[in-house]
Formats: sequence, C-alpha cells, structure tokens
Amino acid sequence: MKKTSNLFLTSRLALAIVAIVLCFSRLNSMADDFNVIKAKAEAGNTGAQVYLGDMYMWGNGVVMNRVEAFKWYQKAAEAGNPGAQTRLGNMYYGGKGVAKNQAEAVKWYRKAAAAGERSALVYIGALYHDGAIGGATNQVEAIKWYRKAAEAGDPTALRMVGIYFDRGLGGLTKDHAEAIKWYRKAAEAGDPHCAVYLQSTSKTNTAKVSQ
Repeated sequence: MKKTSNLFLTSRLALAIVAIVLCFSRLNSMADDFNVIKAKAEAGNTGAQVYLGDMYMWGNGVVMNRVEAFKWYQKAAEAGNPGAQTRLGNMYYGGKGVAKNQAEAVKWYRKAAAAGERSALVYIGALYHDGAIGGATNQVEAIKWYRKAAEAGDPTALRMVGIYFDRGLGGLTKDHAEAIKWYRKAAEAGDPHCAVYLQSTSKTNTAKVSQ
C-alpha cells in the first residue's frame, strides 16, 4: 500500500513539474510574440499597432492598460487605419484611456466610415438613432448609415434596417414582409437576435425582434 502511495505521489509530482514547465514555456512564447509585435508597431506597421492596442485594451498577454491601448490606436488611426479609427472613436465615446469626448468620437467614426469600415457606419447610425448627434433623434439620417452598413453585410445593420421597415421608421413605409427579408439576411449573416426571432415566428407571430 505504501509503494502504491509513493508511486501515486511521484506521478502527481511529475505531472505538476510538467505543468510548470509548460506554463513557463507558454509565458516565454507569449513574451516572444509581444516583443515581435511591439517591434513591428514601433517600426510603423499599423496592423501591429492595432494588434498591440488590442492586447493592452483587453489584457491579452500583457497587463491591461487602456492609456497604452489608446496610444497605439491613435498612432494607427492617424496613419489612416480604419479599424484603429473605429477603436479610437470607441475610446473617446466611452472615456476609456482618454477623457470622454463625443465630438472626437464622431470625428473618428466618420473617418473610418469614409473608408468603408462597417462597424463605424453602424455606430454613426446608432448615434443618429439615439439622438446623440444633433441633440435629437434623426431616424432619416440613421437609416442612411444603417443601409450603407447593411449593403456591406453587417449583421447588426441588416437587423436595424428590418426594424425600421417593421416599425415604419425613418420615413420608410411600414412593411412587415420587407422587414422579414432583412431579418433573414441578418440571421444568415450571424445576428443572434434575428435568428431567435425567426425561429419564434415559426411558432407564433407575437414575438418582437430585439434592437
């Protein structure tokens, strides 16, 4: 019994040592990846700058640091990277890593949208929809931006166009059949709200799609 116990303890100890070695190996690998990415970012590679910003933003492989994330997004955004411009807009809008500044957020969203960045198009549409631009809800302007993003295949935008048809918003004629077409497109593009809604409407017509 004692031999069995010793073998068990030896086995557990060996597994623990292997786990520690693997852990250090993984940490070293992450450190190597970080150094490579940072070197590229410092050399002016905007893709690496965005990636590095994401690492700091979410604490992936590094200690979370929103100020540092903002710095790298800003470098890439000023160099014309649409993804970085959208992220910079998000940081200004949410006051993460920088003082909250809606005007700056909108400025960067517009720059990204001009380059065709789908998420930026959706954000601008949402800001008009919520009345965050201009001080009052502007559904006519909102649907213009949602349509642009929908034409580019954005799931959220496809859903919002459907909602606008379903409720007759933004100057659109209320048309449930047309709304269903957009909901289907959104579901096919991966929107979970529309997928659930369409599934529920196969059983009942009382469900409402979520915004």
